[in-house]
Amino acid sequence: MRETFDWQIKIFWVGVLVTIAVAVAHTFVAGIAAITFGAGSVLLVVPWAMIAAWWVWTIWAIIRGVAAVS
Repeated sequence: MRETFDWQIKIFWVGVLVTIAVAVAHTFVAGIAAITFGAGSVLLVVPWAMIAAWWVWTIWAIIRGVAAVS
């Protein structure tokens, strides 16, 4: 039972770190886009990919947790 809570705590803290990383990446890319008059906005795909990877990992963790319960 203890490892279940450890896993939930890990998911939470990884989520916090991913949120901070995405915010920093988005701010950096927005700055590049402003300097290049919008041409750098193509790089917005980087924070979007980070968000997509986080969602895939979270869904996988939920499925793994539900499978462990049953």
